[in-house]
Amino acid sequence: MMLTRSLPRARPNLLRAFSTSPAEEAKKAQKRWNDELTAWDQTIEKSMEGDPIAQTDVGWAWHTGRVPQKDSPPNSYEPSDLDRAIKCYEISANNSYSPAASLLADINYYGKELPQDLPLASKWLNKVLETTEESEPADAYIRGKALQKLGLLNHPSSSSLDYLKSSLDLMSKHLNGNWPFLLAHDPPGLWEFLSREQKLLDDTPKLAKNLNGFKSLTPDNLSSAVALRSYTNALRSYETHSKPFSLNLLTESLSTYSTIDEGNYGVTYLESLFRIYGHPIIQSHLQNIQKPKVIVLGSSLGNTLVWPSIAFGFVGVGYDNLKCCVDGSNSILENIKGDVASRVRENISFRKGDVLDSEIKIEGDLIWSNDFSWSKESQEIVERKAHTSLNKGGILVLYRQPLATDLEWSTPAYMTKMAVSWNPSLPVFILQK
Repeated sequence: MMLTRSLPRARPNLLRAFSTSPAEEAKKAQKRWNDELTAWDQTIEKSMEGDPIAQTDVGWAWHTGRVPQKDSPPNSYEPSDLDRAIKCYEISANNSYSPAASLLADINYYGKELPQDLPLASKWLNKVLETTEESEPADAYIRGKALQKLGLLNHPSSSSLDYLKSSLDLMSKHLNGNWPFLLAHDPPGLWEFLSREQKLLDDTPKLAKNLNGFKSLTPDNLSSAVALRSYTNALRSYETHSKPFSLNLLTESLSTYSTIDEGNYGVTYLESLFRIYGHPIIQSHLQNIQKPKVIVLGSSLGNTLVWPSIAFGFVGVGYDNLKCCVDGSNSILENIKGDVASRVRENISFRKGDVLDSEIKIEGDLIWSNDFSWSKESQEIVERKAHTSLNKGGILVLYRQPLATDLEWSTPAYMTKMAVSWNPSLPVFILQK
């Protein structure tokens, strides 16, 4: 009876959904387009009246190819025009609008759309400082990033460290910790993924149950789940609050690598690691090994080695070229209490070293390579070295597509996806020798 009574009310909506004609859809599309044209006219008018926000909005529309074409069908836009965009940004920046100055700085700093012009980038970064306030929380991100870039541009002068410290202090104070300073990239979904990770860790019985599906040497999954929670919370706290680490990561990268990008920090989430280790190819391989050994290249703060050691009892070594990363990995692990943590400290180690060095051996059953930001030449060397080091059936995990196409793997590379801080759906490649 209840179902019958609900049908008359549901049916008219259903009929309307099916009866919308193409003419009606076109009419709706034209109305949306007319509204967009009206909004554009209003933005142009405000821009001409001297509104710096509108001036930047006009520039952004030219920059991104979103200037609507009048007297044209809906969704018709002018081609992107960087020259026009820059002119709009310059007018707005000279009207003391800091986001416009920041956009001009980035165009010249990164050199992706125009040839890199660091003196001009420095000019506009200083304009950002002139048009923002140290004490204003709303200015913290744009001002902090400007200070950080000025610190990089002035390296190795004495002013470089002052800029970097000011940037870190400002962003840590107003922006929930070190993350904006630590991450050079925009992190899509960072807070949502970290929140999901925390939810996974807080339900330790469920987490312990999930571990049952993996190849594991641990006698007690509940103890492993508790240790995972303790370690991961310590890791995220260190990333968020350790100013010395964030500062040292940047300064060591400047003195170690030819480009700052090679030292860029990124976040791999616990759920993502489980996703990769749960892949049938990896599970099938590890089932046949008494005590799997994992080698992590570019181990950073160590979680991609510590997590499988806590969860599954694996042994391994993590290599990183930066002392602050090795020291940080050991510091976080040393502060974790309990029998599981003691076992992990016996099973794994972190070592400072350049894995491209022929003297460093990377023999293991699974090699996890965090080399996404490395040069193409370095990435190819990693693949060749891993191929030589792995036994038959050994696994290489890459955060990017393989480059050394002449190497013989047992099957074509398996591609799956996982969330990381720079890409919520990063293609990850699994190769088996």
